[in-house]
Amino acid sequence: MSIMSSEINEQADAISATLANLRNSRLEVEQLFSGAQSVLFMARGTSDHVADYGQYLLSTKAGVLAASGSPSLATAFDAKVDLSHHVVIGISQSGSTTEIVESLAWAKRLGAKTLALTNLANSPITEGADLTLLTYAGVERAVPATKTFSSAMAAMAWVASSLSAGSLDDELSRLPDLAREVLAAPLHLGEIERAIGSAHTLVVSGRGFGQSVAREIALKLKECALINASGLSFADLRHGPVAVFSQGFPLISLGLSSTSPLLTGLHDLQRAAHQAGAPIINIGGVSAPGIPTHQIPLPELPDELLPILQVIPGQKIAERIAIARGFNPDEPRGLNKVTQTV
Repeated sequence: MSIMSSEINEQADAISATLANLRNSRLEVEQLFSGAQSVLFMARGTSDHVADYGQYLLSTKAGVLAASGSPSLATAFDAKVDLSHHVVIGISQSGSTTEIVESLAWAKRLGAKTLALTNLANSPITEGADLTLLTYAGVERAVPATKTFSSAMAAMAWVASSLSAGSLDDELSRLPDLAREVLAAPLHLGEIERAIGSAHTLVVSGRGFGQSVAREIALKLKECALINASGLSFADLRHGPVAVFSQGFPLISLGLSSTSPLLTGLHDLQRAAHQAGAPIINIGGVSAPGIPTHQIPLPELPDELLPILQVIPGQKIAERIAIARGFNPDEPRGLNKVTQTV
């Protein structure tokens, strides 16, 4: 068994520990965000996918407009902007990504309140932040982030719930057990491996809350299996890239609940892919009726939290395809655990 596989299987416990340890920080979060007009995220790589998720959560659940910022605004350009009445959130699982540390310091100089989200206490990112929230995923030895990613997603959902009168608290309390259910379920990975076949290019598509996980699963397929995977919103796909679908060009779609306002768009994409002869793997939610898919069922959760479960099968698929193609998923080619950007 790979280290990556072992760490995938630790996610339910990591999510549970993270949520339990965040419980006493609610008042501090409410105070930090009091009077905030908007939120700016600073992150890279996997952490940027957590930020993408946070943008949707904070904007829709907490009523605070949130957006992703480019760390180069701070590190390369030292942009002079007014960040008073803003909260800037820096996300770094290691807590040591220099440009994210520098971005928080830049934001603070320009008047922002700052929040660090990391898996490592007393790391550089925590030193100057007004508030630090920790995930409790434990040491992650495999280079591809798995349990630190889902724990950070759960932490971001907890922040959104804290700022919206506990609107997601009940569902979050069920999340660790539901993650255990997903981890224990048979995924028929052999069938999925055959559907992907020898493809070296594929698309992972989600929208809204799921867009972040589409990007994350695509990244894992790139890192581990050297597949040219693109994580795209299906709204963007319909603007032109949908033409790439053809026989043998797989689609991994992230399903939505039957009440999602985005469901029609997802089903339109699945129909277009099917008409082009593309094999479709759908993770959770509801697939288009009459369209053959390799369906991976998941427990029912609101669309806001479903992506935290959807990433688990995606991680398992990436690990399985990597090994089948002769790669070591624990040590992807050319990558280190902490990546510094110049």
